[in-house]
Amino acid sequence: ECSLKVPVPEGLDSLNGLFEVLRERLRQPDYFGANLDALSEVLRNLHWVEQASVVLLHDGVTFKDVTLFGVYLSILKECVEDWERGQVGRLIVVFPAKLNERVSQLLEQLI
Repeated sequence: ECSLKVPVPEGLDSLNGLFEVLRERLRQPDYFGANLDALSEVLRNLHWVEQASVVLLHDGVTFKDVTLFGVYLSILKECVEDWERGQVGRLIVVFPAKLNERVSQLLEQLI
């Protein structure tokens, strides 16, 4: 298969919940740290993944806390942009269509 599909549930209570999901579903190396810097680093360098791309499939709003969701979106945006600058492989982030406007608004607030 050419892409690794990683389901990300909605309504997480904490970053630790997200880190556990990604650790399990991305089969991250043991050295992955449980903090935002480590999340950014891991999503920018998926060298252990055999597939050509990683697709983060979000079920909905990732965090109950809107501020945390905004921070998460900004990290995703930066990581996707890094992958688009010529690295081999791709990071693809997918949210349900019903969230397009909300995600766009949150990202605009961060600029």
